[in-house]
Amino acid sequence: MSAITKAGVTSAATSSKACGKAGQAGRRASAKRRGSKSLRKSPTKKGGARSAKRRSTTRSMAQTAQRATVAGDGLPNTLSANHSKQSICEPSRGTPGTNIQSSATTNSARLPTAKIAKAILAAREWKRQHRARQELARRHLIDFALFVDRTYRAAPHLAEIAGWLERVECGEIKRLMIFAPPRHGKSRLVSELFPAWWLGRDPSQQFIVASHTAELAETFSRNVRNMIDTEMYADAFPGVVLSSDSKAVQQWTLEGFTRPSFIAVGVGGSPTGKGATCMIVDDPIGKAEEADSQLQREHLYTWYTQTMRPRLEPSGAIILMMQRWHEDDLAGRLLRDAQRDGEQWHVVSMPAINNAGKALWPERWPLSELEAIRSVSVRSFEAKYMQRPRPAEGALFKRIWLRTIDAGSVPQGLRWVRYWDLAYSVKQSAHNSATISGAMDANGTIYLRRGWAGREETPDLRRRIKMIMLSERRDRHGIEKAMHGGSIVQDLRREPELLSIAFEAVDIDSDKVVRATPVADRAEAGKVCFVRESVSDDAWIADWIDELCAFPFGAHDDRVDAVSGVFVMLSTASKGVYL
Repeated sequence: MSAITKAGVTSAATSSKACGKAGQAGRRASAKRRGSKSLRKSPTKKGGARSAKRRSTTRSMAQTAQRATVAGDGLPNTLSANHSKQSICEPSRGTPGTNIQSSATTNSARLPTAKIAKAILAAREWKRQHRARQELARRHLIDFALFVDRTYRAAPHLAEIAGWLERVECGEIKRLMIFAPPRHGKSRLVSELFPAWWLGRDPSQQFIVASHTAELAETFSRNVRNMIDTEMYADAFPGVVLSSDSKAVQQWTLEGFTRPSFIAVGVGGSPTGKGATCMIVDDPIGKAEEADSQLQREHLYTWYTQTMRPRLEPSGAIILMMQRWHEDDLAGRLLRDAQRDGEQWHVVSMPAINNAGKALWPERWPLSELEAIRSVSVRSFEAKYMQRPRPAEGALFKRIWLRTIDAGSVPQGLRWVRYWDLAYSVKQSAHNSATISGAMDANGTIYLRRGWAGREETPDLRRRIKMIMLSERRDRHGIEKAMHGGSIVQDLRREPELLSIAFEAVDIDSDKVVRATPVADRAEAGKVCFVRESVSDDAWIADWIDELCAFPFGAHDDRVDAVSGVFVMLSTASKGVYL
């Protein structure tokens, strides 16, 4: 081999060895670098494992939330699905910065998923509470009021009235009177919410609601109709809807029925041809002039008894709800009828101020406001706010003049007389028959006891007169000669049992006011006393004092005539004293 060749080979070998050594050194350095990198990479692998675990947990929670939403937990499907997609999106493993982005994605997905879970729980709780409120609204009137009207103020007295109305709905009470002050929420509850609630429970019911004007009655009708057309009502009573062809405010019908479900009428109006399973008369008197007019009171009573009452279906209910105006208003008339074996009523009376001096609804009507109203007109306040109607002070008698004493305070040895003022008719609009016993002492003080007033047919009245005469044998009895008094006296004279009893027909020839004036003069001097023999006497004594104080402007004057008759008999006797 030539020198050149050898040199080339040697040079090449030397170069190859040098390259091999360099390569080995490079590989060792590279391995060293890889080892260092592996050591640095080790924690990242562990962190990546934890991130992967968190991503798996996040994905599982998101999928659970999505399944819960599909199952109907009350959240929008799009919201749950979007958050689920966001939670499972992540960058590829080969992308630089994978660890940082994966951690950020996990944290961002974790927060909205927790919110979703919390919202699901809240939705479930809201749905549970809503179903409970629905059930209560269907069962109880006051809960229904709160369900359909979120602004309704369920004051304690309104909750009590609602309880009474529920007893009407279940058939326990057929006749209910509710007396409450003005502007205390009674009409909203009784004439609007109650019919809507009962129709929801039983759509076959038929209501007639009347008030002092047709306009007010139609307002009640419109409010009930509109309430039934709301989503909240449909939520409480699904399926109860208005008929599409009967929605007039004067009367309207529910879907599926032919007879009117609600009829509105004013006092004096007539729902001819229509019937009611429940009749509500809401404030039939609108102003004081109507209450103080005897003619208007007669018209109202006639309208109720001859026009409205016959419209009630068998086993139907009547609710009379009003503020009292007068002792002879519609409620007063019906309560007196009840005392004479008429229809019996449950009476709920709510004075604006109770016996303890507290206001009925202090949040709305504080005591100071009520006292300011009282100061304007005591009589009006006592009637409309306290439900204690009192007659206006008459021209002759004042309440402060008339005293009541116990029987033990009456002087001994007085001789008593009894006078009978007889009515000419037993019609509801006619006067009463009235009788009272009286005596006068040496000082001219008149004592009055054992009063009675009422309407009876002549045979029944004759029996009553005879019974009282037999129980008061020692007394002298006088019967007004006018009307049929003379014939009754003749009949009684034929009774053998009455032969030993002094009685006579008394001829009256002067005006009522003229006869009552001497009694009023004695009353002003403090010389007229009512005698209280027992607790039961309080009622009749109050009635007699009321009528005396109203005379001559009151609805009746029979008791006044009886007192005047007693005075006439005492005055015509020797010295006016019977010893």
